[in-house]
Amino acid sequence: HTAGRRRDAAVLLGWGRNTLTRKIKELGMKVDGGDDDEADEG
Repeated sequence: HTAGRRRDAAVLLGWGRNTLTRKIKELGMKVDGGDDDEADEG
């Protein structure tokens, strides 16, 4: 549904993109390298 875009996934969940990114890291989930939001992360 979001084609790997964290920003779009976060909107669907009602979360901010940083919250989604934090949850992914906390859960130790692997993420494909093609995420267009990666560059926004500092």
